[in-house]
Amino acid sequence: MSGASVTLGPVRVDSVLDGHMGVAPHVLYPHVGVQEWAAGAAAHLKADGNVPLDYGGYLLRGPGDRLILVDAGGGSDFTSVAGKSTLYEGQGLLDSLAALGVKPGEISDVVFTHLHFDHSGWASCNGKPAFPRATYWCHSADWETFVDALTDERIRNAMLPAADLVRTWTEDATVAPWLRLVRCPGHTPGNAIVMVDGGDQRLALIGDLAHHPLEFEHPEWHGGTDWDPVIAVDQRTRWFGRFAGESILVASPHFPGQHALRVRRDGAAFTFAEVGA
Repeated sequence: MSGASVTLGPVRVDSVLDGHMGVAPHVLYPHVGVQEWAAGAAAHLKADGNVPLDYGGYLLRGPGDRLILVDAGGGSDFTSVAGKSTLYEGQGLLDSLAALGVKPGEISDVVFTHLHFDHSGWASCNGKPAFPRATYWCHSADWETFVDALTDERIRNAMLPAADLVRTWTEDATVAPWLRLVRCPGHTPGNAIVMVDGGDQRLALIGDLAHHPLEFEHPEWHGGTDWDPVIAVDQRTRWFGRFAGESILVASPHFPGQHALRVRRDGAAFTFAEVGA
């Protein structure tokens, strides 16, 4: 189930698909009315009326012997929620890694953009760390919110078996000379952007800073799953401007095909195109 890839100088980034789901528009964007969808955005909906989202992560290979997984999909227990979402296909992340020639025991680092369950589900499997030799990176605010405070039992159950492998961070963190973690709160308290530096080209793995490329055209849309929607919109708009202004490529595991995109400013909003398109 592996798919898109992009090379940034000495760094290769491969998408690692876990599955496909659809989320009801009123769940993903509760403040967007029927008229706004009818004005053009409805073309992005599936026949069943859901917003289609991929989910999974990215495998990063760069200088040195590190094999880094950014985000870990929904795991083997990921399910849909009646009236809110539909799971079309799942449980594919380990197969996607195998298709790239990588075994779980070879992963050196697992980096979480945030700890929502569709990004942390494969932290463990059958009560044991799914990536037993890896260092698990997550922001301390998300660990405190989703594990210590038991905000979501699924997340706690996924993360606790790997607790001894977890390295939390507060200030911006360096995982490798070419990989940096930058806090970007809003979607969750410890939401992060993973900046990949390939020398002449950079890529931002943005997690859920945006769930769908529609948000480039509508950066003001509030997300129904955002911890603080107002802060999330502000962060999204600021970062989109930086991506456009500094020619930083953008990718999210929820984007169609998990492809990297090039972003350009268009007045108060932005346009996007797949890299290579």
